[in-house]
Amino acid sequence: ERKITCDGGGKFEIGNLNPGIKRVIARAPAYASSINPSVFLQEGKFVGPLSFKLQPGASISGKVSDSKVGPLAGVLIMAEPIRRSGDAMSGNFPPTKSQEDGSFVYEGLPQGAYALVCHKKGYLNTGTRKHAQTGQTDVEIVMEKNPLIRGRVIDIETGQPVTKFVVEMGRAEYQVFSSNRLQQRFEEESGQFDYMTDNPSGEIYLFAQAQGYAGGRSEKIQLAPQVDVEGVVIKMTKGAKVTGRIL
Repeated sequence: ERKITCDGGGKFEIGNLNPGIKRVIARAPAYASSINPSVFLQEGKFVGPLSFKLQPGASISGKVSDSKVGPLAGVLIMAEPIRRSGDAMSGNFPPTKSQEDGSFVYEGLPQGAYALVCHKKGYLNTGTRKHAQTGQTDVEIVMEKNPLIRGRVIDIETGQPVTKFVVEMGRAEYQVFSSNRLQQRFEEESGQFDYMTDNPSGEIYLFAQAQGYAGGRSEKIQLAPQVDVEGVVIKMTKGAKVTGRIL
């Protein structure tokens, strides 16, 4: 809701907050975050002073790689505390990213065990999880790439490419409803597309929509883990037209 920086003496003031229960988090580089999870604000009333004591943070480091091509850069890594019975440790830690050589250092963590959750476009959408302990320097995280489907969209009558269209994946042979999450938009003079799937395996269809067309569907596509699919063609039809008058 608000982010501020304290003065040289460590003092801070956060204003213009909506009433309710708030979580206040204090962070500094190389220090473990300190959290007050339940600050109750009432309209027009002052709350404080809150006090935070920051302790030097621990770190976890290692490397992220693609199971086939090696080191993986630009992977977003988040740390989720693994809570044990009676453990009050709470977490809301800024994510880090892997470097060009796949290496990463996650700093500013309280001592403890964490689940490192990794995300990168084109890889398993559920996120790759790896358990690690602060102080570890040799964490190895291996990610698997989702299949990529390459193909083109054409006009069924002329055989010419459709240049601006939306492609969406579905499990059923007929598209019952549409999902914005699965839609990918393309604008190519050749009508070509590279569709990133969010499923590592199984049978799917691709559906295309474009202005002036009723739509089109691919043949059944069989996905296999980390195997790209080439040469898919979606043929678009202009469809029927209904005219009438409403009185």
